Amino acid sequence: MFKASDILKSSRLEKGYDLKEISKKTKIPQKYLQAFENSDIKNYPAEPYCSLFVSKYASFLGLDAQKTTSLFRRDMDLKTNTFTPLKKQSIYLTPQFIFTVSVTLTLFVMFSFLLGRYLSFNKPPNLTVIWPESVTSSEIKITGKTDPNSSVRVNDDLIIIDSDGNFNKLVDISQSALVTVEARSPYGKKTVIEKDLSQTKFHLD
Repeated sequence: MFKASDILKSSRLEKGYDLKEISKKTKIPQKYLQAFENSDIKNYPAEPYCSLFVSKYASFLGLDAQKTTSLFRRDMDLKTNTFTPLKKQSIYLTPQFIFTVSVTLTLFVMFSFLLGRYLSFNKPPNLTVIWPESVTSSEIKITGKTDPNSSVRVNDDLIIIDSDGNFNKLVDISQSALVTVEARSPYGKKTVIEKDLSQTKFHLD
């Protein structure tokens, strides 16, 4: 009974090829070509690469790829009763696989960057205001912190913030005890905090 391994090997020898030369031309690792010719099941690659490599090898030798692959499977069934190789390989690093992974990673990085930019454009600035625990006069000091690239207004008065986003301002509450602090991002998003200081405990020194 003819075996696929014998047919592959005899055809190769008849045409005067060596395994290294065929491996270079077909891009099939030499160790697999040798395993196919020796029926070395434990060193076969995982499916679907096993069948693909056998078919490609047969085509290169001028054999009927479909018939040779079918014969190869029959030989496998006789030895193992299944075509599942004993040596499993979960991932085979073909050029196509590497290209697909590279493109996927590139798209993921670009998407993450664009998403981050979108969120930064649409996210209102952080704003923390430290209110006085008590009022000792009609003029009080408001302090706080926001994002360094934001602008801050206290009761509609634009105030200066430092490079870390800290700010402070003296506010006269003799006319109105309601104090409004607004932080606005360069993209127009804003955060507003208000407090009615008429409820704050009053101390007169």
